[in-house]
Amino acid sequence: QIFVLCFDNLDSIPVLSSGFLDLQALFNINSTIHNEYIKNFMIIISVITNTWERNVKQIQPADLALGRVKGQIRLKLINKNQINALWAMRLHSLHQQTANQPLSDIFPLTVKDLHNEFPSGKTLPRNALTIGRKLFEQYKQQLVNIFQIESTPTLPQSNPEVTLSHFELVWQDEYKKVKKEVKKISLFSEPELIKMLQASLQALGVETITDELLSGKYSIYSFMYQPPGKLDNIGVVWQEEGNLKSFYSLMKEYKTVIVKGVCRHYYLIRAAKIGTSKNKGFQIYQQIFANLDYHLKPSLNDVFYLATYYNLVQSCLASELVLDYQVITLEQLQELTRQSQVLSPCTILQNLGIIEKPIIAQPEQGDNSEVEDFVLNVIKTQGFVGVNILLENVQREYPEVNLSEIATILKHLSQDNYIHIMNPDVEIDRQLVSFVPSRF
Repeated sequence: QIFVLCFDNLDSIPVLSSGFLDLQALFNINSTIHNEYIKNFMIIISVITNTWERNVKQIQPADLALGRVKGQIRLKLINKNQINALWAMRLHSLHQQTANQPLSDIFPLTVKDLHNEFPSGKTLPRNALTIGRKLFEQYKQQLVNIFQIESTPTLPQSNPEVTLSHFELVWQDEYKKVKKEVKKISLFSEPELIKMLQASLQALGVETITDELLSGKYSIYSFMYQPPGKLDNIGVVWQEEGNLKSFYSLMKEYKTVIVKGVCRHYYLIRAAKIGTSKNKGFQIYQQIFANLDYHLKPSLNDVFYLATYYNLVQSCLASELVLDYQVITLEQLQELTRQSQVLSPCTILQNLGIIEKPIIAQPEQGDNSEVEDFVLNVIKTQGFVGVNILLENVQREYPEVNLSEIATILKHLSQDNYIHIMNPDVEIDRQLVSFVPSRF
């Protein structure tokens, strides 16, 4: 059997001091497997064309030789027949649910749409899906207009409120994936933890970040930054390695930096043990971190938040994060993160003083505010949706919430004019609900 190693999202890998991506490291792996005559291994390196052309000259020619690299496959644009097939594949499950099968396998989209949207006859697969989704939403809007609901005006394209709702749903999905996959902090290396923390700091307005805090091999555990609106440097070291000898060496190096007065404040982030008074590392730790406020002990939940955001950053850098018909840039992702405040529960960011510690009120019994937010986000992103489909979505995300509770949420949202139940007098499996943009 063949073992396949696939490297993707390469725009987010480490950058060399020269400013180029460290693609050479990946080709070193490939050459090692080739030189050792290790069989049954296939390595696939997936990279955006522009990224490849900018960085390929930094790779050693020997590592690109035909014997080590079997060839390059350049993905081509797809034609109208392939676009039609892609649309048909996505719409097939909907068609299967209808009593009367449509005459076209791409209904409600049309061949005319293909000609109008792709006059050159070719496009990228992602663009074909994005345009298909846009046309599908326009068709849904036409149905809303047929009902002539005054409280549901024509929905603008790229509505900021809708984009934010899309982001919150994507965040929720990614967070649940991370929570399911990550069972302990040590699953990540220190350089990964550092990069995740740095990315979150940048999202929250920290502009000046430098890796030059500790020197030599210890630099991968550290960085320093300036909080927004301040000139003071803050030093951060994050190490989770359980070896207390390594911890001693790190503390010794950290003490040297502190004595030099490089930063105004210094933090140690570490959940792993730090030893006892018998250990040299612990003794230095007590000297420099007498104030325990500067030793931050991360929880696994903190890492969930940092990893979720970092995954979205990687998708963004690879131009794979699409919200409300648009490919999201890193700057837009950072803005959405600030608006939605999805990083607010992260206690590491709170203790670093980057975000304020929220005043958490005790939830009342039967409080379903989180479910209510989810319902609103689904309705806002869909324009309008069948009530039965909405119920299925909610129960899939929140299986502990029963149908009567969801019905109560819909009733309250309708009474407060957040949503509009378009045909409340028919059976529930035929009801449609839309959101009221003017309410936002």
